[in-house]
Amino acid sequence: MVRSAGLKDLTFHDLRHEATSRLAKLLPNPLDLKHVAGKHDLKSLDRYYQPVPEDISRQIEDAKRVLGMLEEDENPKE
Repeated sequence: MVRSAGLKDLTFHDLRHEATSRLAKLLPNPLDLKHVAGKHDLKSLDRYYQPVPEDISRQIEDAKRVLGMLEEDENPKE
């Protein structure tokens, strides 16, 4: 199948790396990702997971928005 698709040097580990990277976008918590990916520790996860800086920035901005909404709810305007 790999040859018929014209791909060269594609390995199981390449596919595992790609799958883990895609899962990381859905599961930003490394501990959750570790469990789903079937890793025993974070060090072994590190081999397959290299987050994209833009994704980390987006997660920080999302967290700031959520925290801002929570702070507004805790201090209602009179």
